[in-house]
Amino acid sequence: MKEIKSINQRRMQKALHMSFLTTVMQLLEHEDVIREQAAAEYARLQSAVERERLALVISRKSFASNEIAQADEERDRLYRSFRQAVKAFLQMPLPDKSEAAKLVWQRIKDYRLRAEDQMDKETGLLGHLCSDLRGEFAEAVNTLGLMPAVVAMDEANDRLKAHKLMRTQERAAAKVGEAPASRLAASMAYRDLVRKVNALAIVYGEEPYANFIDILNIEITRYKRAMLKPLATTSQEGEAQE
Repeated sequence: MKEIKSINQRRMQKALHMSFLTTVMQLLEHEDVIREQAAAEYARLQSAVERERLALVISRKSFASNEIAQADEERDRLYRSFRQAVKAFLQMPLPDKSEAAKLVWQRIKDYRLRAEDQMDKETGLLGHLCSDLRGEFAEAVNTLGLMPAVVAMDEANDRLKAHKLMRTQERAAAKVGEAPASRLAASMAYRDLVRKVNALAIVYGEEPYANFIDILNIEITRYKRAMLKPLATTSQEGEAQE
């Protein structure tokens, strides 16, 4: 009698476990009989695998962190260029330009902003500076022809704030213990589906389930070999015995 082989999911690294269950779900997409006769187990596994996938994504480095770094680098570059340009205008032998540059330069000095400042401090100071330059000092900035630089600098600062907010929201969504709990739920859901398919094969005969069982057993053998490779130690305390 054909039956699905056992596999110890506790020994699987996080990514390997997710890969294994994703493979199982892909195989089930072509098994209409199993999805119908084990509808509850299939739905539960589908939901659990998606929950584990989301927990795994959130637990990894946030994509927003890369965007924050890029926006930070861009705004620093723009601020340094803007500062140098204003300083250069101070030496201009054109009264209107040099006077406008004096006004803008003094406002820059007032904020004592440095690109090396702590990120949140720099974000706040730069936001206020850009607001002044686009408002009260707009005429002087336009005289120097530097308003496009100010706009670009302000937009880069706003992008950084937006991505920081996104990262904060992601981290808030990642509840403590969510990743281990979601993995445990997925492991148990897989276990129950396997039990159901094996039971169906006994009750109704193996023919309707033979293809799925054979292919899944091949995959189980492959994943067992993968687990023999050196893996980073992971804590999976509390998982069900699969």
